[in-house]
Amino acid sequence: MNEIEYYNKINWNNLVTLYDDAAQNDKLVYKSTEPILSYKSIDYDWPNFNLLEYNGDEFDSVIDETNQLIIRKIIPPYILSSYQYANNEQLTSAMEKNGIRQIDQWINICYDVEKELPKMAEIPNYSLYEVHNDSELKKWTDVVINLFFHGRAIPSHLFMRDMYTILIAQENRTPIGAIMIYWGPEKSAGIYMGGIIPEYRSKGYGREIVTVALDYIKKNNYKYCLGQATRQGIRQWNKLGFLTTGYLDIFWKVGHKLEDVKC
Repeated sequence: MNEIEYYNKINWNNLVTLYDDAAQNDKLVYKSTEPILSYKSIDYDWPNFNLLEYNGDEFDSVIDETNQLIIRKIIPPYILSSYQYANNEQLTSAMEKNGIRQIDQWINICYDVEKELPKMAEIPNYSLYEVHNDSELKKWTDVVINLFFHGRAIPSHLFMRDMYTILIAQENRTPIGAIMIYWGPEKSAGIYMGGIIPEYRSKGYGREIVTVALDYIKKNNYKYCLGQATRQGIRQWNKLGFLTTGYLDIFWKVGHKLEDVKC
């Protein structure tokens, strides 16, 4: 296993842990009984997630099971899917047989925090602080659900534990951004739910919030920072020094809508 493959493996482990800890414990997803790791969502804000290893008929069975649950409107019609020991043509073919087409892609990224970190900027009227109480948590949650969860409630109380650090960004005491650090295994930390409210973008806040998170991770003696980027945002992550380690393909079941799910 080379260095990039190792980073990617840790990235998968972090994502799986988030599904286990945050989503499954709050009954937002359930783990499939299939022998290949698969999570099925009962809430449209958590996509179905498959980490597939090609093993004959079992590969198709995970996708078949997911497809049937989508048809029955039990789970959302979109899937985050990764594969190991199989090529992309096999994955795409199995999806298309069930009328499920790739629409986008998330990109796994990694930063070695043992190297020099990006320089922090001095931005007037800007502050970033760690959330410690219910009042601060509400401010953080309000930003996060509007950025990532369509205004719907999330189990944010789960993130007030030692395995998470959550940070909120402010301009003149107005909450304008958020980010979460997950303290994972093998001295790896993940950054998730990081973003700036649209009207406050293009001011350098996004770069600063990531840089501060990297500094937190380095000061806690962790080696790696991991996460996922969009195709639209990958250039900005690359400019900060993040490496691309792998991909999560995003698929959609043709003819189905999120609001059809019987949550």
